[in-house]
Amino acid sequence: MLTVLDRMTPAMAAATIVAAACFGRLVVVVLMLLVAPAAGGGGLAKDVGSGVGPTTLAMALATALPGLLGFAGHQPMGFATATGMTAVFLIWFRRLLLRRIGGSTGDCLGFAAYVGQLIVLLAATA
Repeated sequence: MLTVLDRMTPAMAAATIVAAACFGRLVVVVLMLLVAPAAGGGGLAKDVGSGVGPTTLAMALATALPGLLGFAGHQPMGFATATGMTAVFLIWFRRLLLRRIGGSTGDCLGFAAYVGQLIVLLAATA
């Protein structure tokens, strides 16, 4: 992964790293919209995740968009690939969370953020 970033221009490497961070946080908001917090939990996911709606998603998109534009502009196929891979991940992860624990937890949201970041970084290598 680092060798791929070494081959990029400094500006493109920075845009990819920023996009990965923004994308990962956006994945968390989408997951909170798709999966309600697990019943019986009292953590942060329950406090924050229960209030997520379309307005929150729109705000998250507006906030993440500036960080994603550099990567999407330089690597449109990489961005499209990352978006598609993330959709597949979210469909699978949602089913897993609902089947296994009946909802999401803070740990699940953190895992989704890391997966979103990793997907962007892997898409940048393609």
